[in-house]
Amino acid sequence: MTTSDSTPTPSSSALSLLRRFWLPLLIVIIFVIFISQNRAETQTQMLGFSFSFPLWLTLTLVSVIAFALGYFVRSRRG
Repeated sequence: MTTSDSTPTPSSSALSLLRRFWLPLLIVIIFVIFISQNRAETQTQMLGFSFSFPLWLTLTLVSVIAFALGYFVRSRRG
Protein backbone atom coordinates (compact mmCIF):
# COMPACT_ATOMS: atom_id res chain seq x y z
CA MET A 1 0.00 0.00 0.00
CA THR A 2 1.35 3.34 -0.99
CA THR A 3 -0.05 6.68 -0.14
CA SER A 4 0.75 9.58 -2.34
CA ASP A 5 0.46 13.07 -1.02
CA SER A 6 -1.15 15.11 -3.79
CA THR A 7 -1.31 18.31 -1.75
CA PRO A 8 1.03 20.84 -3.37
CA THR A 9 3.64 22.39 -1.14
CA PRO A 10 3.97 26.19 -1.04
CA SER A 11 7.29 26.07 -2.87
CA SER A 12 5.95 23.88 -5.68
CA SER A 13 2.85 26.03 -6.13
CA ALA A 14 5.01 29.18 -6.24
CA LEU A 15 7.27 27.54 -8.81
CA SER A 16 4.26 26.51 -10.87
CA LEU A 17 2.90 30.04 -10.72
CA LEU A 18 6.25 31.44 -11.82
CA ARG A 19 6.46 29.02 -14.76
CA ARG A 20 2.97 29.94 -15.88
CA PHE A 21 3.22 33.73 -15.56
CA TRP A 22 6.89 34.47 -16.22
CA LEU A 23 6.28 36.81 -19.16
CA PRO A 24 3.69 39.06 -17.45
CA LEU A 25 5.92 39.22 -14.37
CA LEU A 26 8.90 40.21 -16.52
CA ILE A 27 6.85 42.92 -18.25
CA VAL A 28 5.71 44.33 -14.89
CA ILE A 29 9.30 44.39 -13.60
CA ILE A 30 10.50 46.19 -16.75
CA PHE A 31 7.61 48.67 -16.52
CA VAL A 32 8.42 49.45 -12.86
CA ILE A 33 12.06 50.09 -13.81
CA PHE A 34 10.90 52.26 -16.73
CA ILE A 35 8.69 54.36 -14.43
CA SER A 36 11.36 54.76 -11.77
CA GLN A 37 13.88 56.03 -14.32
CA ASN A 38 11.50 58.43 -16.13
CA ARG A 39 9.77 60.37 -13.36
CA ALA A 40 10.75 63.88 -14.49
CA GLU A 41 8.02 66.29 -15.55
CA THR A 42 7.83 67.09 -19.25
CA GLN A 43 5.97 69.83 -21.10
CA THR A 44 3.96 68.70 -24.15
CA GLN A 45 2.26 71.07 -26.58
CA MET A 46 -0.33 69.95 -29.10
CA LEU A 47 -2.85 71.97 -31.11
CA GLY A 48 -2.39 75.04 -28.94
CA PHE A 49 -2.85 73.15 -25.67
CA SER A 50 -0.05 72.71 -23.19
CA PHE A 51 0.19 69.69 -20.90
CA SER A 52 2.60 68.85 -18.11
CA PHE A 53 2.92 65.13 -17.35
CA PRO A 54 5.61 62.83 -16.03
CA LEU A 55 7.78 61.54 -18.86
CA TRP A 56 6.80 57.90 -18.27
CA LEU A 57 3.12 58.75 -18.64
CA THR A 58 3.72 60.75 -21.82
CA LEU A 59 5.73 57.93 -23.40
CA THR A 60 3.16 55.31 -22.33
CA LEU A 61 0.24 57.31 -23.76
CA VAL A 62 2.02 57.88 -27.07
CA SER A 63 2.91 54.18 -27.29
CA VAL A 64 -0.67 53.07 -26.58
CA ILE A 65 -2.09 55.52 -29.12
CA ALA A 66 0.44 54.40 -31.76
CA PHE A 67 -0.34 50.73 -31.09
CA ALA A 68 -4.09 51.37 -31.33
CA LEU A 69 -3.73 53.31 -34.61
CA GLY A 70 -1.54 50.58 -36.09
CA TYR A 71 -4.03 47.92 -35.02
CA PHE A 72 -7.01 49.75 -36.55
CA VAL A 73 -5.19 50.55 -39.81
CA ARG A 74 -4.08 46.93 -40.14
CA SER A 75 -7.58 45.58 -39.41
CA ARG A 76 -9.12 47.86 -42.06
CA ARG A 77 -6.66 46.69 -44.74
CA GLY A 78 -6.95 43.00 -44.14
